[in-house]
Amino acid sequence: MRLFGTLVLLVSFMGSLSAAPDSHPNFSGTWIMNADKTDFGPLPKPDHAKYVIHHSGGSLVMEYTQDSSTHHVDVTTDGEERVTESDDESEIWTRVSWSGSVLVWEARRRAKPAHQVIPVGWVSRWSLSEDGKTLNIKRRITSGEHSVDEVMVFEKQ
Repeated sequence: MRLFGTLVLLVSFMGSLSAAPDSHPNFSGTWIMNADKTDFGPLPKPDHAKYVIHHSGGSLVMEYTQDSSTHHVDVTTDGEERVTESDDESEIWTRVSWSGSVLVWEARRRAKPAHQVIPVGWVSRWSLSEDGKTLNIKRRITSGEHSVDEVMVFEKQ
């Protein structure tokens, strides 16, 4: 009888875990860079940067504007690597996945056939403040033996 009671409690507990709400934050919104709290390390800091993000389930659709240049990116948070940008010489391959409540972006630039480009890769870790009003991005950019760490802070509009 004691074993049966323990099994009932265990099944109830497991059921409550599967019914728990999704612990992943939602990054939807318009986010403006706070230049005073942003550090690009030795790289030049843009005058203006903004994300406009539509986040639904495992899909993120966004536009990133830095100064006068805008890029559109669609990603899925399933951890599969996909081409997210392409030009005549190279492609950007990106993998996006969750590590707890942190959204992890891994990307690399790869040359197209018959082209040579400087190999560059980066890992970005996105997190939201508890009140959901601040997007923090920590990024490490690597090229060969060199790397740069950046910390970017965006405020929700």
